[in-house]
Order: sequence, then structure tokens, then C-alpha cells
Amino acid sequence: MRPGLSNTPGERDLIAAIRARLPQAPAWLSVGIGDDAAVVEPARGALIEDELRLMNHPKEDELPQIVSAIRATAAKFPSSAYALALLAEAEWKAEDKDAALADADRAIALDPGLSRAYSMRARVLLERAQEDDREEDWKAARSAIVKANRADTEDPVPLALFYRYHAMKGGPMPEIGYDGLAKAYMLLPQSPEYRMAYVQALAFQGYYAQASRLLDPLAYSPHPSDMRDGAVALKKRFDAEAAKKKTASAVP
Repeated sequence: MRPGLSNTPGERDLIAAIRARLPQAPAWLSVGIGDDAAVVEPARGALIEDELRLMNHPKEDELPQIVSAIRATAAKFPSSAYALALLAEAEWKAEDKDAALADADRAIALDPGLSRAYSMRARVLLERAQEDDREEDWKAARSAIVKANRADTEDPVPLALFYRYHAMKGGPMPEIGYDGLAKAYMLLPQSPEYRMAYVQALAFQGYYAQASRLLDPLAYSPHPSDMRDGAVALKKRFDAEAAKKKTASAVP
């Protein structure tokens, strides 16, 4: 067994999901048209605009209004686990962690198979565990991550959270943690967060040239931003490290 891993059935399921071949395309891309169109849950339809606002990196002072809007919509759909999970995510971003955990748990009670709700529970518990370092919180966070992955093995969020769990807890990073982050990135390569996390993980393992190449879309973006500046600086550093490594390996 690799370091940092237990041998529970849930953990074995997570490992199997990480090692599984990626599908040709994520299931959510297979949306039918016409008679075969997927039916959208009414709550999801009502929440589309607020969900997009939440995804679009809102400013801190915009979050309370977004939370209030999602909470009002969720109240209209009391049986919607999806609405409660989205509300939990908004509350978490607005730093209302207790409310986020409570609503994530309410969502799980309504739908024990909702990956998003378990991931939100894990996020809150990871932060709590980092603050108090209580083993029971680490275990609860890990359990939520495993359950999120079991609910949807192609959801990149629990895969990335599995890596984050080990990074936050400290100690040697198990190989399966790196594998999980790699799969999360491959499932959602357009996410700057996953790209940067994977870049840092590659560099930590000494794969500087590969890490530098993955920074290209950010470093060569035509749009000025702090992220672009950071990517340029990192790329310069990684290129220098890659050159050193190549020179060292060439010395007889």
C-alpha cells in the first residue's frame, strides 16, 4: 500500500476511479436536442443566472447579494438538493462556513448521491481541520471526498480535493494524490486553478520542462492580469531549473 492511504472499500473505489481511463467526452457534454433533450430540473433552470455569477469570480462585496438570491430561489424549491448544494457553495465563498456545512448536509440528506454536496462538505471540513488539526475533522473531510468521488467518478472536484487533503495534512504526497490531480486537470483543463495546481505539483516532482509548457496558455494570454504575470515569472523560473537539470544530466 502507498503511504498515506487506507485500505477501506471507499478508498479503493477512489483509487480505481483515479486510475480509470478517461472517457472520450464528459457525460455532461452529451445533451440531446429535440425529442431526446435532457429534462432540466426546475430549480436548476431558475438558478442558471446566479450560478453563472458565482462561477465568474465575483467581488467580495457582490457575494452577499448572490447568496441572498440563491437562498431565495432555494426556498422556492425545498426538495432540490441541487439548490442547497449551490447555496452551500455561495455561502462558503462568502466565508459563512457554518451555514455552508449545514446546507451541504441538508443537500446530502435530500440526495445522498450528489457529488457537489459532498465536495462542499469536504471543503469546509478541510479548512476546519487545518485550523484545529483534529484527527476527527481530517477523517470526516477524507470521508466526504471519497463519497463525492463515489457519487461521480468523472467529477474533477473530489479528485483535486484528494490532492489538496494530502497537501494540507502534510507528510509525503502519495503517488495516487498526484494521479488524482492529473486526472482533475485532464477533465477540466480550462480551469486556471487546476492548471496551476498541476503545474506546481509537476515542478515539485522535478518535471520543470513539463510544468513550463503547461503554463503557456496563461503566460501568453493576450489579456493582462496578475495570473499572467505570475505565470510568466514561474515559467522563467522553471525554464532555468529545467536547463540546470539538463546540464547536470549531460555531465559525464
